[in-house]
Amino acid sequence: MHVGWAALFSPPRSAPAPSFDELRSHIESRLSRAPRYRQKLAEIPWGANDPVWVDDEQFDLESHVIHASSSDWGELVDKAMSAPLERSRPLWELWIADRLPDGRIGVIGKAHHCMVDGLAAVELAALLLDETPAHKRGEPRSHRVGCGSSSKA
Repeated sequence: MHVGWAALFSPPRSAPAPSFDELRSHIESRLSRAPRYRQKLAEIPWGANDPVWVDDEQFDLESHVIHASSSDWGELVDKAMSAPLERSRPLWELWIADRLPDGRIGVIGKAHHCMVDGLAAVELAALLLDETPAHKRGEPRSHRVGCGSSSKA
């Protein structure tokens, strides 16, 4: 059960539009601010307790930030939202269409409801988006900060 959103962004007026690789690097630079996005759920043997959050030692950003290549925005949103999240990894995805026919950039995000509610989704957007084009660079790419490995889901 995931929740999601779709957004279209106009390219910057004073600079070339960022490429998919630049956008993925931007997202990667911000992940240390949201350690839950590098964790997955682990079942407790014999179902003795609720699942717990654990660090995903095989975390691969490329499995979560997907380069979407479609000229039909509605079709792309349908495809992204109808595909289930892979339960063996952190329960979120961002699909980025960096070259839509009208010049805009499309971003589709989804996360399992156990990770986000309405407020958490707003906080995630604030984490990824900047108020002005002259944003501050993200923190170092250390993703171990604050990762509690045994917190309950």
